[in-house]
Amino acid sequence: MSRRKEIYPFMAAQLIGASQRPILQPVLPIIIWGPDGSRGMSVKAALVDTGADFCMCPSTITRPIGYKLRSGEQIRFGGAAATGKAWRHFANIVILTHDYRAIFSRISNVPLDLVQKRKPFPVLLGRNGFLDQFVIHIDSPKKLLILEIP
Repeated sequence: MSRRKEIYPFMAAQLIGASQRPILQPVLPIIIWGPDGSRGMSVKAALVDTGADFCMCPSTITRPIGYKLRSGEQIRFGGAAATGKAWRHFANIVILTHDYRAIFSRISNVPLDLVQKRKPFPVLLGRNGFLDQFVIHIDSPKKLLILEIP
């Protein structure tokens, strides 16, 4: 039985609230849907972070998709680049195909940690509830991310 797969070229990760940086990385085009499913926000290049336990987003997305930041569970996070407070919400995420013309996959109830930081950072797609749904191949020499649905 063959798996459904999609191949994505590396791109610069989209920094929410700032211009893009020129480092090519494994990214996915996604739409994050708010709590009632009526408002979503597209992210052209969300960074695939295989070292991250959870998905993480800047808190600036809360209002456009209909969340109240502090209504989520407050958590402490720690990582290679930062530590601090975040509020965990659950979101539905749609992954688009590499050409943005169709939906590749939909994932419901993804834990999404919303972080208040002064400096912009990309949406990070971590393992728990998101990347663990797929078989992932990162071909760094060819600058390709291959995502498969098992």
